[in-house]
Amino acid sequence: MFGVLVRRWLVLRRTVSAMTTSSSSTASNLGIDEGNRVRLIGGTAELEVALGQLPDGVTVTPLGSETANVGVVVVEDESDLRERLFTELEGLKGANHVWVLSTTVNGAPDVEAIGKEAAVVSWEAGQTVAVGDWTAVELTFTS
Repeated sequence: MFGVLVRRWLVLRRTVSAMTTSSSSTASNLGIDEGNRVRLIGGTAELEVALGQLPDGVTVTPLGSETANVGVVVVEDESDLRERLFTELEGLKGANHVWVLSTTVNGAPDVEAIGKEAAVVSWEAGQTVAVGDWTAVELTFTS
């Protein structure tokens, strides 16, 4: 259990570092505009602090009950990807942009795996954006 927590902390630390160093370009690349509500799934308070450098008026929420302009789903491995796609995407159908962020470390889902799993739940993988050591894949609802 401790090993899993350490691994998650290291993965999230890498995310925070990547987003902190390029927050304005990351926000722009992910379609996050002034005044948007961003639903962050799989993040922590530490990650939210890094996302605090987003454009004016942007609010970040982990709550599924709130509408979002942009959804960001952070995944560590393929089982995490499957779980989040099956449980979280339904609430993001109305968002302008939905992204899955996956680390480029071995064992993490790549663009092909994300696209394959997304298709199972009626979403299609689109453009990809590099975010530090992470790959962001945009998803579009198809049904």
